[in-house]
Amino acid sequence: MEGTEHHRDVQTDIFVNETPVRLKENPLSGMDLKRAAIAQGCPIDIRGRLFRMRGDRQIPVDDDQIIKCHEREHFRCISPDDNS
Repeated sequence: MEGTEHHRDVQTDIFVNETPVRLKENPLSGMDLKRAAIAQGCPIDIRGRLFRMRGDRQIPVDDDQIIKCHEREHFRCISPDDNS
């Protein structure tokens, strides 16, 4: 159908704080990415700040921001209590 976005079953393997996470939907929001990571045992805080890793750079990802994740991409979630 023209003009209708189709979501097909996808599996994208990423890393959150070095923990492997398999996404079943893509694109998704930053909050949905954190929820998927937590559901798969990644020990992050849902209130944490999410970053997309690009080499040595950390690019912030807002909770309501829709992003397309790429296979084997790395993310970092920093606890709101982390002052480092």
